Amino acid sequence: MRIEEYLQQLCASLDVDLLRRDEIRLEAHQHLRERAESLMEEGLNLAEAEERAVAEFGPPEQVARQLSSSLGPAPLTKSAKQVGWAALAFAIYGGLLVAVAVPLGLYGLAYVGPNRLWLWLWPAILLVMGLLYVGCGMALRQHRAWARLPVIVLSILSLASFPGLFVGAYALWTMFNPRTRLVLQ
Repeated sequence: MRIEEYLQQLCASLDVDLLRRDEIRLEAHQHLRERAESLMEEGLNLAEAEERAVAEFGPPEQVARQLSSSLGPAPLTKSAKQVGWAALAFAIYGGLLVAVAVPLGLYGLAYVGPNRLWLWLWPAILLVMGLLYVGCGMALRQHRAWARLPVIVLSILSLASFPGLFVGAYALWTMFNPRTRLVLQ
């Protein structure tokens, strides 16, 4: 078995998050490559050296079990914490939108009357957007990959308002961070 094939089997057998899986893959690749190079210095060709280095490393399923059990669950990384803060900001901003939309809607009903339902449009939009913000914030907190696109769209929309500018800018910065994609997978 060649090194790349071994690494694919090892990574498929690991029971850790994607960030840790990438770190393990890089470290295992380095160890296997170094061992193969030392075996080539002893006179083996590349294919033989890789096969022997892989055999000495151990079966991928067994190595993956040992690594997964010894490492345990991974701590939240900086990117995961950023996603959590973006989720919190989204939920708070959504709550504020809902808090503004309900009184505006009640005011429209009480003082404007049902003949001008178009005046309810703005509170209704605020209410729907607020609920979307809260829902996306909760999904981000749970690291749901599907939440990334709605958060980007809502962040762009929120750039048009004053408090939303800060929430939207931070959420966009977080969502376009390359490591965020790993956290949300």
